[in-house]
Amino acid sequence: MGAAPGARLGVVCAGKTYFDVLQAFADLGVSAGELADAGVRILKLGMTYPLVEETVTEFAASVGELVVIEEKRPFVETRLRGVLHEARSTVPVLGKRDRSGETLVPQAGELDASAVAPVLTRLLPALAPRVGAPRGGTRRRTLPLVQPPSRSPGYCSGCPHNRSTVVPDGALVGGGVGCHGIMYFEARNRGLRSLPPTPMGAEGVPWTGLAPFVAEPHVVQNIGDGTLSHSGTLAVRASVAAGVDITFKILYNAAVAMTGGQDVTGLMDVPAMTRALHAEGVRKIVVCAEDPKRYGRRARWAPGVEVHGATGCPRCRRSSGASPA
Repeated sequence: MGAAPGARLGVVCAGKTYFDVLQAFADLGVSAGELADAGVRILKLGMTYPLVEETVTEFAASVGELVVIEEKRPFVETRLRGVLHEARSTVPVLGKRDRSGETLVPQAGELDASAVAPVLTRLLPALAPRVGAPRGGTRRRTLPLVQPPSRSPGYCSGCPHNRSTVVPDGALVGGGVGCHGIMYFEARNRGLRSLPPTPMGAEGVPWTGLAPFVAEPHVVQNIGDGTLSHSGTLAVRASVAAGVDITFKILYNAAVAMTGGQDVTGLMDVPAMTRALHAEGVRKIVVCAEDPKRYGRRARWAPGVEVHGATGCPRCRRSSGASPA
């Protein structure tokens, strides 16, 4: 759409953004039929991935400069640059940043016609004098952007993670995906020695590669009961196979609290979990319970399991000897 080959500017967009671009031009006084006079061509992508290489290379060859206008991150822009690079095209490509490296197309907030218009006026300064109230309406009022004060996240009142994420002084701790990840941001954990969080189900896995090359003898790895149930057992199995010195702290609350408190599919009770871990080859298993008596005498613990009350567990109060997985 727009000018014939040889146009000054080519605009690449897709989906809703295409209509926002047309509306932005209209608000600047350039109708769809007047795009040719403005030296603008528009390529509306019907599919953002994979890009049709012939289409984008032919379009790039027909304009002096390209700008990709898209929501959020530069998904189409990155792929377009790759295609044109392989085609040895020298047409400049703009998008999230302009030639000087300054922000051009915003990555945050809603990208509508009112946000696209300033982008177009920066690329086509001749349109700037036309900026005014949109045709057939009034200027849209926008609220000022306010930077609210920062507030560190914390656990809910009564959440067991308030206590279960506490580790011995000086311990090296690993986190992951789940509510227990809040430990990285808590004020009380400033100065905490920690490993970066892992993808869900990979808790403890980086330690199998790090352990042989660092002086640190041991790591405490937090992992939620939900993660353990669907993928974390593989991380435990890998640690056992590697023979690394690691303590998995399984945070058991019987709920997927991070996304609304759903039931954990396939969750075992604590005695059954100790038996499963023992079967995987875990050498030492300690249960730290709010009230150990609630399990009763008939609880089928794995051989050698130690059961302590929450305030009497030696492994919660001080650093224990390093115990391989």
